[in-house]
Amino acid sequence: MPFCVKCGIPVREGAVSCPGCGFDLGGSRTAAPPGPKLALDPGTLRHPKEVLYLTITAVIGGLVWLLLVWFAWLYLIPLAVVSWLVGQYFKAQIYGNAVRVSEEQFAELHRMAAHMAAELKLSRAPEIFVLSGQGALNAVAMKFLSGRYILVYGELVDLMLRRGAYDDLRMILGHELAHHALGHVSIWKNLLVGPAMLIPFLGAAYGRACELSADRVGMALSGDAAAAQRALLALALGSEALAVKVDPEAFAAQERYVPPVMGFIHELYATHPRMTRRIIELKEYEKRGALRCVVSGTAAQVAKMDRTSRLDV
Repeated sequence: MPFCVKCGIPVREGAVSCPGCGFDLGGSRTAAPPGPKLALDPGTLRHPKEVLYLTITAVIGGLVWLLLVWFAWLYLIPLAVVSWLVGQYFKAQIYGNAVRVSEEQFAELHRMAAHMAAELKLSRAPEIFVLSGQGALNAVAMKFLSGRYILVYGELVDLMLRRGAYDDLRMILGHELAHHALGHVSIWKNLLVGPAMLIPFLGAAYGRACELSADRVGMALSGDAAAAQRALLALALGSEALAVKVDPEAFAAQERYVPPVMGFIHELYATHPRMTRRIIELKEYEKRGALRCVVSGTAAQVAKMDRTSRLDV
């Protein structure tokens, strides 16, 4: 069966446009199955804040482990055993209570995710599961010694697919794939920076910066800055009926009404940046032409743009 070259869903033979995303198939008799559009180097898309905080936490963590080098094995071996056991317990839970995305189950989602994993040059694509969020909207990237996973709540999938918002869904899946590609869920990387996470507020700041980096990669994978912003807005809004009407500009403007002092205090304790800030970050990134550089294959220029732009920390 042929597939849409943009969103990856199956289409009928001879289709001139995709019934899901409306993409013009060019009048070809068949649509080609999805393949990698471009090879992204996710490292060039890291947010400057992540680079800064990762450097700080890695240096601190490295020094602590160096001081504890003679005792480290007493910690690492039990940690590896516990991580493996937790991973096996997780597999027992997730395989028995969630639906695994595969060629046999939700093939269009499987191909979409496989396509993006190939773009990110992941050596092994994470297993994706759809499960009930009990009304919540969320997606989560996880990694154990036994494997990589992405969990997507069914309510979030519905919010995207019922509107035919395939590029929005690419942003969501791309964001979670980015956490794997950038090493945010790496056991050994988190072990290295672990000691620095004990410093008040530093761990949360690093985590928020990682979310901004994943947003950038997700936007690049969606190939559409507007779709990336709509996807984040849909998470904030939670309404299928209103999602098609919400104005990203008006939403971003709400940031002006956040009290500066309390906004700063709230951010100190938050695991994620405010959604208004995330939208603004994507808008500013797109305005600098970074998305065009990525899509055109000149991603090296992106890092230069970050170095010459102002860094607010």
